[in-house]
Amino acid sequence: MYPTSKSKARQSAKTYLLATLASLALTACGGGGGGDETPAPTITNEVVSVDAAENSTHRVALEGQTKTMDVTRSFPAIAFAVDEETNELTITVGEVEQVQGNARVEITTTANIRYIVDVVAENTSAAPIMTEAETLSEISSGAALAADDLRLANVALELEYLASQISFEDKEAARAANTAAVDSAASALMTSIETLEQSLADFRNGDISETQLSQSLDVAKAHMSTLDQASATAVEAVLDTVNALIDVPLPADLEATYPITYVAEADRYSRYMTTDLGTLSPDGSYSFSTEYDFLNSVFAFASSASAQ
Repeated sequence: MYPTSKSKARQSAKTYLLATLASLALTACGGGGGGDETPAPTITNEVVSVDAAENSTHRVALEGQTKTMDVTRSFPAIAFAVDEETNELTITVGEVEQVQGNARVEITTTANIRYIVDVVAENTSAAPIMTEAETLSEISSGAALAADDLRLANVALELEYLASQISFEDKEAARAANTAAVDSAASALMTSIETLEQSLADFRNGDISETQLSQSLDVAKAHMSTLDQASATAVEAVLDTVNALIDVPLPADLEATYPITYVAEADRYSRYMTTDLGTLSPDGSYSFSTEYDFLNSVFAFASSASAQ
């Protein structure tokens, strides 16, 4: 009996199905002649933090040759460079105008290490400006800034009263007039101090540069001249009494000879803490010389050399 056309068709379909199943089985088992794929290398992250002062150079050793280098956060004063011979990353920090700057670089090497280097650069040159700005911004009135002159004038007025040279009413009137005069003369200064206080906050927040903070401080200091004159006038009115108690007289033009200036060592403003009149120590202590020894008993910031 010979197979019919229908039986032949069924046989062909069965053969095709078996061949398909075999092919699928070979594919699932990795057959068909294909090889195993090489797995991607594992990259290890290494985080490096660098705290740097402005105008400085730092180096980071790298393992392996550099494959890729990507600066993911830039800052104008921070530069990165890789030396292929030494496998070192050089970080160069220039002048930092803001309170600080931050930059980041990512370097992948042939050792399958991704170096994530984060640099924070500090503005160190602004420290003296900030200190003076902080001290000046804490001044609450003209009388506070002219405290030394008012103290000396009040002592002289008290001595004149005790010597019956002036009445009690005259003494009190002169003291009140001196305070009113310096406060009035400090009007523009106090406004500029408010601006300086805001500039100081803006600098700390990174909103303005060191140059802008310095300019704000200079404006405030420029407004001190009017106060300086009014403050000196209070002393000059009793200068004869003061000069009678010291061996070398103070000049009649106090504001021109010894203007009120910032004394960094003592972190205060004064016209008397000058090396012309005594000795200023690095720790901010001050002693008037023998010729001006009377002033050591007048000012709280001073002490005689014999008492030290």
